[in-house]
Amino acid sequence: MEHVNNHMYITVPINKEGYDEYDHGIEFSDNLIVYHMPYDEYKKLVRGRVFRVLETRYIDLYIVDGESAVITAERLIKVYDAINAIPGVFLEAVDKAIELGTCVFIDF
Repeated sequence: MEHVNNHMYITVPINKEGYDEYDHGIEFSDNLIVYHMPYDEYKKLVRGRVFRVLETRYIDLYIVDGESAVITAERLIKVYDAINAIPGVFLEAVDKAIELGTCVFIDF
């Protein structure tokens, strides 16, 4: 039986206070946009090698179930074509982070 992680969150801070709140363990506030990513979307992103593209481009980045990661808007823009290939919650969060010039915090 396959393990399914139902706690896959992507958080986008909307301002500096959002960064600070995330760093202090605050999960929900007006300064954070929190997205819940379904496990089936995670599997599509893995199969579509989206996370692998990010990890290959940025060797200090490792995205895996059970881990946390942060990706800045600048980094996301550079690999946007690969991310844009699979629509869903992850792309929505990436678009918001790029729009705001912030980042995505990935908590799987």
